[in-house]
Amino acid sequence: MESYFDEKESFCVSRATEQIKEITSFFVKIGLYANLKGFDYLICAVEEVLKYPELLHSMTKVLYPKVAERFSTTACGVERNIRNAMAKV
Repeated sequence: MESYFDEKESFCVSRATEQIKEITSFFVKIGLYANLKGFDYLICAVEEVLKYPELLHSMTKVLYPKVAERFSTTACGVERNIRNAMAKV
């Protein structure tokens, strides 16, 4: 039997998943190509910012390295690929 906290946690996860789907859809609608590495990095970054909004204040010091760690790359590569993806819009 699920406790109140399990229910609440699963609701938050499903709500976050819906938000990510909406954001992904928005990025595709504005012309961001899903085949670019920067697209995946951007989705990951948005996902992290939804969880921890304070990351917006330290993007290059904390957010990009966190995304880089998840994709086994460098923070500079993450920033470059996100800029490249945004330039294509």
